[in-house]
Amino acid sequence: MHSSRLDGRIPGSAIRKLPLAMERLQPDPYTLINLHEEPVRKEVCEQCEFAYQYLCIYLCLMEEASGSPAPDILRRTFAQSWRGAWRWACFFYENANNDMLCATIVQESTHGLLKTLHAFYVATTCFAEGVIAIRDTPGALAQLVDLWVHVSYYEPPTARGCEDFMTADLFVSECIRRVLNTIPVPTPNSSGAGTRGNGNPLAAHATNELLDLVDGQPRKLYHGILHTRLSVYLEQGAALPTEVFDEVLRATADVLSALAPLCPGNYSRDAVYAVMSCWKAVGMRPRNASTVAADGCIRILRTGHSVSTDPRPLLWAIRADLVPLLFSLLRQNARAQHDNWQLLLLDIQFQMRNRRVLRVLRRCAEKYLQEESRGDVYPMKEFTEDYYACLRTEDKTNAWVRKKMNCEPCKRSIRDHSLKRCVCKAFYYCSKECQREHWRENHHEWCYSIANYVQLNSGADIVNAMSTAASYIDEFREGVIHDIKRAQQDEHLHQNSHRLLCTVDLSTIKYDTTSTTEPQISVSIIERTVLDFVMPQYIEVHVKFPSGGRGSLVTPAGMFSLEQILRTDKVEIEMPFDFQWYCDP
Repeated sequence: MHSSRLDGRIPGSAIRKLPLAMERLQPDPYTLINLHEEPVRKEVCEQCEFAYQYLCIYLCLMEEASGSPAPDILRRTFAQSWRGAWRWACFFYENANNDMLCATIVQESTHGLLKTLHAFYVATTCFAEGVIAIRDTPGALAQLVDLWVHVSYYEPPTARGCEDFMTADLFVSECIRRVLNTIPVPTPNSSGAGTRGNGNPLAAHATNELLDLVDGQPRKLYHGILHTRLSVYLEQGAALPTEVFDEVLRATADVLSALAPLCPGNYSRDAVYAVMSCWKAVGMRPRNASTVAADGCIRILRTGHSVSTDPRPLLWAIRADLVPLLFSLLRQNARAQHDNWQLLLLDIQFQMRNRRVLRVLRRCAEKYLQEESRGDVYPMKEFTEDYYACLRTEDKTNAWVRKKMNCEPCKRSIRDHSLKRCVCKAFYYCSKECQREHWRENHHEWCYSIANYVQLNSGADIVNAMSTAASYIDEFREGVIHDIKRAQQDEHLHQNSHRLLCTVDLSTIKYDTTSTTEPQISVSIIERTVLDFVMPQYIEVHVKFPSGGRGSLVTPAGMFSLEQILRTDKVEIEMPFDFQWYCDP
């Protein structure tokens, strides 16, 4: 078993432990013979056996040192055995589809794969030598990341072994994070940060290994972390302990934060849907979620989407029913002195006033209304209040749309030079040269979004439009039913009205900008006298919406038969945004 090779490389205390280590190395001789019959694999198998001896010695030393600080001689032993142990781990990983080899190395060992690797990770988190060994061993970091993403393929978690599996998985996360933190962050250049051949040699080497792992496509790596890996935990459902899932989110966010500088990529959609899936599958809700889980979700969203005016991530979140979660998290943590929280808050507040976001919010409001009827913990009223609170909060987002009466690049004042305004109405320039300079700098990323920014007279305008379709439906509905009953009981209205026109005029509502209390909506009847004095056949409902602070838009809300209302105990009204609700007259 090449025991002579150990002399001179391992301290004397390790040699004395060799008999105990050799007792653990009991592979099937028939299997070893079959492996050695392959000429191509002979040298590799010898290296594997040698590395496995290192591993056994390492495990014995770990058992002896458990519960007490390891002396210096054990630390030196760890440093020597780490490289051999990682050669063994990488060899097993590369040949994981070889059942015979798996039986030789894993099943015949007194420790399973996860327990053995678990010992690796314990040492890695305790000793700097282990972190450096992984970083400097060719292929070790990439193999470790890939093994972490697909660990369930090699060792599927069971109900009995779920705790061991997750414990080992969390140690892998910590190991990856510590290794990545020892690699200097690459300096951005013309080709972008984290590209092949860029920056520090250690960073370039790590980046190349990680990119080779995913065929040069960073998004595949992040998709594996956010989808393939998390799906293992989501399948556990309610059986998964809350504290375990908290740690999973925390570990995932840690690794993503450490990977982002080395392998930058756009994975906004994966981040949004991963958080949404986690929240729903585990049965968590904003109000009873732990602080660790909330922080983990926000960090995943933040690493996947840097602050910009691109509203697409927010649109995905809205379509995925993630808006109540985001609002609740922001409501609970907006005052936290943390860069991630503050940046995400500014980002969402800015995007909330984008026309595209507003349109999607209107279309999706029906989902929140239906959830309220089922007794959801986040009712529509609170959703509207949080939405209004985001809109009316004064913050740095106003700086992007305020009128700047000086040239943006050269800062010339309008008093010194005549200025012309950009099409987005947010910046001024004294010359075409200054405009081109600012455009090349960063304005090309913002101009379209700022031009598409909804110019509001007040934050209440959008809230009014949302209120019509959602949280204030009760008052609108009750007013309509009341007017119908009054029309039927009034003999004059019976004979002289052909239609009852019920108008809800939101543009006349006065909001208190310092309060989010519910406004009062009035419903009025306009009589139309006709010559035939017939029984009114139907009622027509119109709703007046504010149009971006620049006027009003009257839209038919629906039409229903008056006789039908009198005969049945339910009323159905269709609103412009495909809403439906029912009420008792």
